Amino acid sequence: DLGYPGLSLRIGHGGAKTFQQFYRVGGKLKRETLGRWPAISLAAARDAWRRTREAVARGDAPSGHGKGQLFEHVVEEWLRRDQADSRKSSQYQLHRLVEADLLPAWRGRHVTTITKRDVHTLLDGIVDRGAPTMAKKTEAYVKRFFKWCHQRDLIVANPLEAMEALPKAKSRERVLSDDELAKVWHAADEGPHRMAVRLLVLTGARREEVSQLKWCEIDGDN
Repeated sequence: DLGYPGLSLRIGHGGAKTFQQFYRVGGKLKRETLGRWPAISLAAARDAWRRTREAVARGDAPSGHGKGQLFEHVVEEWLRRDQADSRKSSQYQLHRLVEADLLPAWRGRHVTTITKRDVHTLLDGIVDRGAPTMAKKTEAYVKRFFKWCHQRDLIVANPLEAMEALPKAKSRERVLSDDELAKVWHAADEGPHRMAVRLLVLTGARREEVSQLKWCEIDGDN
């Protein structure tokens, strides 16, 4: 972009278009990825270019540079600053969600490179494993996370701003009767999953919640 020295559009072999900018700090050339087009518009990329030039002129480190912009660092900061006042039960559920789904999907990625398609892929995977309600909760948390990132100027534009919400999960009306629960309990006398099945019967927890628990052995029993 001749009017904005250092601002460029990189086109990959597959046709993906990514805005980048180059600048010097202390004589060293730096490169920063701003995000993919059209999630990031040309106007938004130019705004980011201006902010970077202003920061360099003041002698500050541009906000988009450094390991702190990796997803795992940003989500840790978000949990500490945005979610610290939520209920303990909500904090526990959110931390489990981050560890079980978000970090495996996006660890090591710059927050500006995570797109709407990446979020859809994540949510589809949760729905496909039989947890549509958890997918809805994940969607709400992820949207809040990216809104927070945008407000903090960690991303140029919110990739989920116009994202259509998932359909509301249908409630399941069918529950097991006491006799059916007793049959399940006695059928779980043996096998590697017997304790998990009985814990489901006792607590009514979700399958994925119990499957992610860490088990320890006490006096020969789990």
